[in-house]
Amino acid sequence: MMVSELAAAVGESVASASYHLGQLREHGYIQVRPDLARSGRERWLQASEEAAPRELDDEASLNRFEMLLVGMQTAQLQGFLADRSGQWSASWRQAATVGSYRLRLTPSQLSAFHDEFLELYRRYRAAPPAPSTESEESADVTLAFNAVPQRSEQA
Repeated sequence: MMVSELAAAVGESVASASYHLGQLREHGYIQVRPDLARSGRERWLQASEEAAPRELDDEASLNRFEMLLVGMQTAQLQGFLADRSGQWSASWRQAATVGSYRLRLTPSQLSAFHDEFLELYRRYRAAPPAPSTESEESADVTLAFNAVPQRSEQA
């Protein structure tokens, strides 16, 4: 996303968002993607590979960071949904997944699930498709992992 889009997604001014994004970039949580810019005025940003710090100094900082990520994820998903029939082939439209899955877990089970998810992610990341032997096109795919407890609606 561009800084202006991120600012709008989280309800901040461009100047404020730019400052905070600079801090996130400085600490390795986001990266600049010059390959996405259509002009010298555009500056595209992307979350780094494992941009979910659990060790931020205070809860307010962690909340702001997580809201930024939610805004980025929402904008990426909305962008795909708005243009999927124009830009993406039928095979990509069929393979893309938008869903919500619910499990009943303990905190330690959720941590283990997350660790397994990261292990699977790293395995696929270490073996990208080889362009010369790939019969299908490949593209960067955004995976958004959100695992949060929900209040039970039990009577």
